[in-house]
Amino acid sequence: MLFRLFLLINFFILYSYSIVSQILSPVSIFEESPLLSVVADLRPIFQTLDVYPYQAALLHSQPSQPFEYINGYIRLKSRLDREDYVRKRLCLGGNVLQCNFTLTLTVNLNQTPFNYILSQPISCHDINDMIPKFSQTEAKIFMAENVPIGHRIPLETAIDLDSPPYGIDNYRLETINGYEQYQFSIVYDSQSRELELIVKEKLDRESIEKYIFKLIAIDRGHPPNIGTQILTIEIT
Repeated sequence: MLFRLFLLINFFILYSYSIVSQILSPVSIFEESPLLSVVADLRPIFQTLDVYPYQAALLHSQPSQPFEYINGYIRLKSRLDREDYVRKRLCLGGNVLQCNFTLTLTVNLNQTPFNYILSQPISCHDINDMIPKFSQTEAKIFMAENVPIGHRIPLETAIDLDSPPYGIDNYRLETINGYEQYQFSIVYDSQSRELELIVKEKLDRESIEKYIFKLIAIDRGHPPNIGTQILTIEIT
């Protein structure tokens, strides 16, 4: 019994010394990069370990993972859509600012330690590829002509699935026919993300009974992407 226990302890000691792991320096790639783009070149690492690229293989590769290991390189094997990975919660990091992956490779060495584990962190950078969208392309508001100046009405805000650096920056209200109007304005609070329509002048239904605007959402891209909603205000 003691002899078996001794052998078991020695086995675990030898096994623990036979595996060494290393976390490599993080690398990054932009979303929507071309397929087969090289993300990391591991050949210099293999040279220091005195092994060939074929002695390494991906460990526990996920079907949803957009990367592959081929002959010393980590490459992009499928479309990398950051917003889709964030939505499906397939990114490490747990928030909209980060979309990180970690690839783990096992390397068969020619001497002790015989197993070498490499962890390659990969960060996916966002690009401004999403257009702000309203839930409806048209909206209508009914407003009494005797509302006081300064009266406020909440408006629907658009949704931009890009990360906050490319999120919605501001809104603009434009008339359909291009003429200037002074009856209404909008104010946007970027902290609370609340958008409001403000009555600036006294309304007169007998003079104008309907206003039609383009409500435009503008993001922080360079150049910015815009989303549009047709906003109709009928005076009652």
